[in-house]
Amino acid sequence: MMNIKTLLSSLAVTLFAVSAATAADIISVEPEPEEYVRVCDTYGAGFFYIPGTEACLSINGYIRLTLNHATKTTGGIEDGNHSDWVHRGRLNIYVFSETNWGTLRSELRLQSNGSAASDPVNGLDRALISVAGFRAGYGTTYWESAHGGGVDTPAVQDGMYNIDQSIFFDYSTSVSDVIFTFGFQDTTGLVADMEAPDYYVGARYGGDWGWVAATYIYDQNAISAGAVPADGAGAWKVSFRLEDMWDSKFNIGAWYMADGEAATSYVTGDYGADGTLVDYQWGLAMEAAFTDKLTGYLLYSAAEGTKTSTTYLNTKHLAVGLVWKAIDGLNIQTEYFTNESDYVLASSDTDTNGIILRVLRYW
Repeated sequence: MMNIKTLLSSLAVTLFAVSAATAADIISVEPEPEEYVRVCDTYGAGFFYIPGTEACLSINGYIRLTLNHATKTTGGIEDGNHSDWVHRGRLNIYVFSETNWGTLRSELRLQSNGSAASDPVNGLDRALISVAGFRAGYGTTYWESAHGGGVDTPAVQDGMYNIDQSIFFDYSTSVSDVIFTFGFQDTTGLVADMEAPDYYVGARYGGDWGWVAATYIYDQNAISAGAVPADGAGAWKVSFRLEDMWDSKFNIGAWYMADGEAATSYVTGDYGADGTLVDYQWGLAMEAAFTDKLTGYLLYSAAEGTKTSTTYLNTKHLAVGLVWKAIDGLNIQTEYFTNESDYVLASSDTDTNGIILRVLRYW
């Protein structure tokens, strides 16, 4: 009996020793760690870390289709073209990261515009780098961006404030919550400068209540009759927007811009192409949310010709509309607008009345 027990014990010890030796010879292979995309909440919603870096990326954009049906008369003669389909696709790419100089920001915007009457125009609409208060790149001019275009109104026909693009460099600093900006730019619009750059200085103050802004710019090439470049001249612009007034969803904003001694491309804008010189422009915009999904708005703007103008007198513009948030990410908008321009010769007077339908898919 002892012999059997001894034999079994010896066998158990031997098997254990063999098993231990075999386990020691096995190479353990650890699975490679999986790298998941991490949410970056430092800069707000929609950002995530680029794998392998500490930079944060956000991508957004929209697809927009607009039908414009209008009746235009010139000197009492009606234009035969009444409808126009316009489409746009936009993709915004933002990359932000923290550095020893503060937040390094870069913005890239790709955009395609087209209509039923023409092929799409595809290209770069914005390319911007900013850090430590400095900005350099290509995009909407400070003259427009600091004032929210038509004071951030949702109107399609939103006045005559002259959207333009430029290559620019500027610096902004905050003093007692007022942001001061100093810079220079070369515009790329229809009335682009032959002498560059144009210099500008601006101030903007804002909060939960809204904002107020002021800008002065010196145009190296003022405009004389026929859009012939003249000596330099200055222009200035002020605007404000008040939001959620009286604890309601009612917003109101206004802007005013004027030239100094001569017409500039910033106030006259595209009008200068036909010799029309504008002395000043102004506008007023209001909007109110009737429900969480329905917003109404009204915009009025006007332009006045220079005292020396022998052709153009003034323009009056009105737009009223509704924006319906049908579902998350999809807006349907309708608008009625009227525009009247008076000239010295009644045969040049223009009157336009139209209805706009717009569908916007955004993300």
